[in-house]
Amino acid sequence: MFCRPGQTELMARRRDITRDDILDAAQRLMQQRGANGFSVRDLSGEIGFSAASLHHHFPSRADLLAAVLRRYRERFNARMAEIEAETENFFARLERLIAHFASVAGAENRVCPAAVSAVEFNTLPEAARDESLALWANLSGWIFRFSQQAKVDGDLPGRTAPDLAARHFTATLQGALLLQRMTHPGTLLEVLHEAVESLRR
Repeated sequence: MFCRPGQTELMARRRDITRDDILDAAQRLMQQRGANGFSVRDLSGEIGFSAASLHHHFPSRADLLAAVLRRYRERFNARMAEIEAETENFFARLERLIAHFASVAGAENRVCPAAVSAVEFNTLPEAARDESLALWANLSGWIFRFSQQAKVDGDLPGRTAPDLAARHFTATLQGALLLQRMTHPGTLLEVLHEAVESLRR
């Protein structure tokens, strides 16, 4: 079989695309457009991969969305475990958590997959909804874990309950990510740093 000029290189490039490459592109599109804002065709065009090849890795769009959320959740949990090991100071942990989400948003003010999945929860496939619920449980669970330890260590004011502090900070975090998209790139840091200061009082 004869290949046109450049076709061999294109075929090699397509074969080199990995499952993680596909998930990277899908997560980027999800954060930019929403889970329902892109198609498999959009994704294949984004990375130069045939739709048939995408289906080889992910038999359905539902499988793809669930895999994106699952991988994001696993990476998030790994980062939170690192933060827990890096410092025992509650407020230092929150600052590192904020830095993590600032990197998730990036210069393009992308929305966190947790926020995307919450907004579109009712229209997600069942497997993706399950991953969304697990992601939110992990997110609030880590913040509650940090808050509970802070209460024991005396870092939280006596009147502040760890569960309320965790829910408040989780809601503020996701709201700030959404607000930043409509305002300016510094909104996330401004809002979250104020939220941290409010917990000191």
